[in-house]
Amino acid sequence: MFVWTPSDGAERLLDRSALDTAQGITSGNTPAANGTTPVAVAQTKVTATSEISLTLRTAAGTVGAPFVVSKTAGVGFSFQSTNAADTSVYRYRVVG
Repeated sequence: MFVWTPSDGAERLLDRSALDTAQGITSGNTPAANGTTPVAVAQTKVTATSEISLTLRTAAGTVGAPFVVSKTAGVGFSFQSTNAADTSVYRYRVVG
């Protein structure tokens, strides 16, 4: 739980997801990674200036380093892994 004080000055007790939402952060899980072709992630909160981070959630195959290949405002983003044998699931966070 976190204490958050918005512009109205009233302190509020929030859990992590409520705090993320209040700060404009969206998160979720990706489909299984693929090191040979980009994998699409539907997320309408993505903008042209969004920062997207990927962290390992469930290791599978030979874990590589995930990276964002492209992003389309209002649609989502695509990512892939540096290892063709990576079939892991990643957690994403979209900021902005």
